[in-house]
Amino acid sequence: MATDFSAAANNALRYAAQMALATGKALHVVHVQMMPPAAGMLPALADPLPDLLYPPLYGQAVEQGGAELEGCRHHIAERFPGLTVSFEQLAGTDLAEALSSAVDAHHPEAVILGTHQRNGFFARWGSQGLPLVRSIEAPLIAVPETFATHTWQRAVLATDGHGLSERQQTALTALRQLLGFRLDLVQVQTKPSANPVFPDIGLPEAHTHLVHSGTVADGLEQFLRTSGSDLLLVLPHDHSFWERLFAKEHTLELVSGLPVPVCCLPEKEPAA
Repeated sequence: MATDFSAAANNALRYAAQMALATGKALHVVHVQMMPPAAGMLPALADPLPDLLYPPLYGQAVEQGGAELEGCRHHIAERFPGLTVSFEQLAGTDLAEALSSAVDAHHPEAVILGTHQRNGFFARWGSQGLPLVRSIEAPLIAVPETFATHTWQRAVLATDGHGLSERQQTALTALRQLLGFRLDLVQVQTKPSANPVFPDIGLPEAHTHLVHSGTVADGLEQFLRTSGSDLLLVLPHDHSFWERLFAKEHTLELVSGLPVPVCCLPEKEPAA
């Protein structure tokens, strides 16, 4: 899981630790310390910081990050004894690229992040929400800041009628085997349609549900709050609803208001 040491990230850390403990997996915690831009790339300031200050300031940030990771280590040891956990601090200028490299190196079952409901989906990660969804070749689970349930009994797969790519089908099967949840397929219609289409996911026991609502996000929130679901699975496709949702700042707040973690299943196969 990736942390920035915020309250939302700390909540996601507990979620990730409980998931790892419940499934018998190891947990790897990553903090990306963003490297400062070159002074010449900064906008003009009334009193710009001299170049010589950048190495000390960055060194202080790295030192603080290491101390924060050590605090996470103590917290996990106290709350989750017996859990195998490791910590890593990375340096980079691009968050999505740094996390993608970490995923390539460790091949995790899933990547977990904390989201800030008041400020929008992936708000703490700046404009990196969509690049993260596109670049990370593992299921990406975003945990709301106030979500405190650590069970995986019932998951909802939101569908807009598109089928699953081979990679998404593989990821869905692996995640379901790992967590053991019951699966519901939900399609939200904002306009009446005679023939809703649900993808064939090879699970005849999965239940299908059609929800009518003014917006897709409102319909999903309505279903999630009344169904007792623990996880929402989404399928980002190029130019799909979810791609647009992650890309637009004013729409991101809708996703952040959803009451359960959101898991994005990767569309493309990992690069060879």
